[in-house]
Amino acid sequence: MPPLHRAIRCARLDVAARLLDEYQADINSDYASKTPLLLAIEMRYLEAVDLILRHDSVDINCCDFGGNGILSLAVINGSLAIVERLLCFDSVSINHQSPDGASAVFHAVEHRQFYMLQLLLSDSRTDFNVKNYAGQTPLHVAVRRGDHVAIQIMAKRSRINVNCVDQNGDTPLLLAVKGFNQGGSIQSVVSLLLSRDLNINHPDSNGRTALWHAIKYKETSLVELLLRQNDLTLNDVDRWGFTPLTRSAENESSLPAKLLLQQPGININACSNEVVPPLWAACRAGRYDAVTLLLGQSSIDVNEKGPSGTTPFQVATINGHSLIVSALLRHMS
Repeated sequence: MPPLHRAIRCARLDVAARLLDEYQADINSDYASKTPLLLAIEMRYLEAVDLILRHDSVDINCCDFGGNGILSLAVINGSLAIVERLLCFDSVSINHQSPDGASAVFHAVEHRQFYMLQLLLSDSRTDFNVKNYAGQTPLHVAVRRGDHVAIQIMAKRSRINVNCVDQNGDTPLLLAVKGFNQGGSIQSVVSLLLSRDLNINHPDSNGRTALWHAIKYKETSLVELLLRQNDLTLNDVDRWGFTPLTRSAENESSLPAKLLLQQPGININACSNEVVPPLWAACRAGRYDAVTLLLGQSSIDVNEKGPSGTTPFQVATINGHSLIVSALLRHMS
């Protein structure tokens, strides 16, 4: 081990100072993939960090064996004082990314270092919307982890693009709603809704919105939350011609359909040939409760044909849904 590394390892600041000042020790020497600065940061040894940073020849943007920059390493090791010290240097690379695309902001999120996260976000040099190898921003990562505290911190920042999509075409909101089916918390969605810039109707790569996915996963509380938002659109069509109401008509539970039918502006019938009629979808799926709900709407078109060119009555007959056939006959008589 080089003498300078040993002095830092043994917390002999006096020896380290002499080695640098009197013996011109190599301040950027590498031992075990660590420079003296990296070693001091790893040890959370603020005094040694200060000593090293006083020398102009130090490489302030060196990396550890994993490709992490000094700021990321300080965050990972939970040393707030060192993070604050490093941020004082104009030359520090705040947005340095490791090979997997993680920067200091990502590490602050992953290690739940909320004060450090706020410090980084308060610095004008920080790229809030930097993406990792999966095309995800720090906000995506916070959503994936279900960390509503980190989400709240970031969602309120005007410089953060809350509608940025990852490589799968998902915004943080879409990721939160899709994750709800895997044990996610509604609090993540609530936290995202705090952003004034949020596009609640942003579709994924299949044209499906947050409302569409909330209905798919039969999460009534989530559907109710989304329906309370003023700028929500109700009749978005996915790439297969399904609106949220059409999707709800196929659900085992009729509650999402009930909630949608209470909304002003809901299209009960298909608005074009590219849209699958909700009644036709319910008849094909054999959802008797949904069929009776839709038949109770005064403007329902019972003869509107589906993609196969069949009417609701025909598709119910073909699929052997006798109760639905009877309900349709009663309605048409």
